[in-house]
Amino acid sequence: MAWEGNMEVFSPTGALTADSYPNWLKFHIGINRYELYSRHDPVVDALLKDLDRQKISSVAMKSGGTQLKLIMTFQNYGQALFKPMK
Repeated sequence: MAWEGNMEVFSPTGALTADSYPNWLKFHIGINRYELYSRHDPVVDALLKDLDRQKISSVAMKSGGTQLKLIMTFQNYGQALFKPMK
């Protein structure tokens, strides 16, 4: 059983299907040695919408370095690194 939005997604075998993965996981699965993401990958748009809409459940400051870096964890267990530009 997996959650997509407010709806449960079931597989006949009981296993999770790739369509039921959260967008951040679909993005990571698509990373390969030649590119971070494809220019025409629809997962990128969906991931950006998630970053805009997901509530942040926790924030931690990453140690080391001279610049501020924050790791934000979202309700769907995805994480994003926030690093402001100088």
